[in-house]
Amino acid sequence: MMKQNQTIKKVVKIDPLDDKDAFREIVWEYLKPEDGPAPRAHLLTINGLTYPFNRDFCFAAVPDPHEITRTNSGTLQISTPRSKRRYSMLAYLHGIRPGDLIFFFQADPQWPKDVMNRRGFRGIWIAKSMPFRDTTAIKHPDTGYEILGACPACGTPFNFGQGGLENEKKCPLCGNKYGKVMVNTVTGTKKYSRVVLSARILIEPLIVFKRTAGDNRVYSDMSIEPLVWISRTDNAMGPGKGSSIRVLLPEEATKVAYMLATEDPQSIDENLCKYDYPGKTDNPIADHNNIESRYPRVKRVGNRYVLEHEFHLNLYFALHIDDPYHSLNKLLGVDISSVDYWTNEFPWGYTGDTADFVLSLWNDVEGRHTIYLFEFKKDIVDKKSLAEVLLYIPWVVQVMTQFRHETTDIVVQPVIVGKKFNGLFALPRDYGFQLKFFTSSKSKNVTVRTPILLQYDVNGVFRVKDVYTNRDIYYAEDLDFRVIRKPTRAITPPPLSLTTTEVEKDFAVQKYLCSI
Repeated sequence: MMKQNQTIKKVVKIDPLDDKDAFREIVWEYLKPEDGPAPRAHLLTINGLTYPFNRDFCFAAVPDPHEITRTNSGTLQISTPRSKRRYSMLAYLHGIRPGDLIFFFQADPQWPKDVMNRRGFRGIWIAKSMPFRDTTAIKHPDTGYEILGACPACGTPFNFGQGGLENEKKCPLCGNKYGKVMVNTVTGTKKYSRVVLSARILIEPLIVFKRTAGDNRVYSDMSIEPLVWISRTDNAMGPGKGSSIRVLLPEEATKVAYMLATEDPQSIDENLCKYDYPGKTDNPIADHNNIESRYPRVKRVGNRYVLEHEFHLNLYFALHIDDPYHSLNKLLGVDISSVDYWTNEFPWGYTGDTADFVLSLWNDVEGRHTIYLFEFKKDIVDKKSLAEVLLYIPWVVQVMTQFRHETTDIVVQPVIVGKKFNGLFALPRDYGFQLKFFTSSKSKNVTVRTPILLQYDVNGVFRVKDVYTNRDIYYAEDLDFRVIRKPTRAITPPPLSLTTTEVEKDFAVQKYLCSI
């Protein structure tokens, strides 16, 4: 809170439109660790209809995806793909901490259609609360558009968030329409479908610019570093693109801030938070059985319990990875005071390929010098799991360090989390390689440590009757972790040209991991 207040005072003292470099430096310094994990910068996808709620009521909202689907015979069941989508979203949302920066990417529809509302970036806000569930419907008193907190017909707060708002959206469970409303703007009136956005978080302004920084400009600009990579695939035009939340690297957030300040013409929005938030902010986000999402769902396999899918680990780590008292950090040896960045599903590939989880360490001399790279498995860890995390390494290092010129030596610590490790009889010893990027004439020395194997154990299983399927399903009160020891052997590292397609993973196992 002290760092946040100091940063607000610094921003107030300058005019970002006149002293853009000083403004950029303030944002950069804010996102550095200081006696604890650094604040991070989150990018939430919105549109021209929902932004007035962010601006005037000072809250952000995303859909909480539903997990239930109907089979051809008409019975209801929990859909694993939809459940993964939900827990992916929850991991991002529950990764937001009070004090973190919030940027918005304004996607379609653009209404009103004017130069102030182009596709692009908005900001900058600060997260004020932890995520919460609120089913309150909120109608904007000026535009007339309405955000729902639940289906008006059946009351479910879940929505998959798909489809355009120009067509009338339907409840994914009961099939009833949400209804259209007339939206009034300076460029006319038009009807749009209401939408259910029940997963919410309170925000407050740091400094908010009236005009968006256009997406083409931000993603294409090469006048200053870096080239913004994270969210590039998500925010391409078209339906079904990527995630509603991403975590920008600190240098990327700094550039977006600079791009906002250098829009021409640009002005500061002083008319913010005009209305009090009208809903409740103390309800936790729960699933359709009203079980808080922090309790992982598990299933019985033989005489043991395993997680329903690996995205429960994504959410668990998002909830606990920055807790200095949690056993995870003791087992992993993370220096919490040096953490500058962490995220669920780190996007390294041009089509949205992601690493399950990353965390990095920073100091002002070496820069971003250490990267923890996680691979999550709900059950069995084998050589293919090991190959996957090793093949990620050069690509993750590239995205995270190519514009960090102060960083010349990087340590990568792979971490594989799962339930059974019978398929791994040994682990690779430390090895190294060099990477050289077009952004610098100097090579970077990368040292890959022997992977850490973390076994999770399910603790405190309890049973409930599922409200839709009428079947018994199981949850865990918590997860415990312990390190699994294996002998180490030297390997020939996989070529840096490989990525993580199935054929490449199989090839790496057969060619480079045969000794273990």
